[in-house]
Amino acid sequence: MVFLILLVGGTVGYMLIEGWPFLDALFMTAITLSTVGYGEVQPLSSGGVVFSVFLILFGVGAVLYVLNTTVQTVLESHLGEILEVRKMKARINALRDHYIVCGFGRVGHEVALEFQAQATPFVLIENDPEAQEKAHSLGYLYVAENATADEALDAAGIRRARCLIAAVGSDAENTYITLCARSMNPKLFIVARVDSTRGEERLRQAGADKVISPYRIGGRTIAFTALQPHVSDFLDSATGDRWIAEIEVNEGSDLVGMPLGEFRRTRAGNNVVLGLRGPSGHFVVSPSAHRRLAVGDRMLVLGREKDLASMKLPDNHPPADRPARG
Repeated sequence: MVFLILLVGGTVGYMLIEGWPFLDALFMTAITLSTVGYGEVQPLSSGGVVFSVFLILFGVGAVLYVLNTTVQTVLESHLGEILEVRKMKARINALRDHYIVCGFGRVGHEVALEFQAQATPFVLIENDPEAQEKAHSLGYLYVAENATADEALDAAGIRRARCLIAAVGSDAENTYITLCARSMNPKLFIVARVDSTRGEERLRQAGADKVISPYRIGGRTIAFTALQPHVSDFLDSATGDRWIAEIEVNEGSDLVGMPLGEFRRTRAGNNVVLGLRGPSGHFVVSPSAHRRLAVGDRMLVLGREKDLASMKLPDNHPPADRPARG
């Protein structure tokens, strides 16, 4: 815009001062501003010489200023992107015991929303530019790569992670991601999305600890609500703002050997013990008060978030696993 104004002003100036034709005045203005040095189109009068001096001083300076500003803007933008990427990498590298979500589609988006609501540290892996832009606008940490690549899993901190969620739209990709993740971190807890019955078995063979079908869960929920609407309403009102937390009994904890009834009276507070899973994997709903807690037991406890956080656990016992909505 500045160059166009100078070009028009110089052309009009030469036409008025020297009486030159339009093309001669335009050409003279162009070679003056560009400092090409072809020489005058026609001999200049004293007024034309003075005008040319001012055009050179102000015009060339203005053009150089515009070019400098343009280059600076481009460099600053590029530098800003580089610094932002480095900052994100540093934040990801600082994570420990975090969650990795592969795929930021509809399922991945819901998972990320729930993690954010529970202040759970997580990293997304997504190679779609639109999904990356959406993740960036929401302030999520993400790796801009294909989740099937070992480099992407490594960049997301797979070896330091607590859990990986394979939630891309393809069973084949989720299976491959599960295989790679399991080989890179054998202790990792892996939850995989599946769309087909055949894919479920393959994912389990690949090393997935849990295989979830969003369509099956959605269909069952809809059918349950249609068949038993009052029960569904009761469950919704019973859980409401309550959460379910998982408490593991570790070796050295003073919970070992404690009767479950005593735990309910002295430690659970306003929370409710829904069930217990022993080291063998057997799950007991509403376990007996006489059942003594043992190393490896996992209790599922229902309560409001503040009550779960204030549960009286021994000092040497880790806090309850992050709760899930009831």
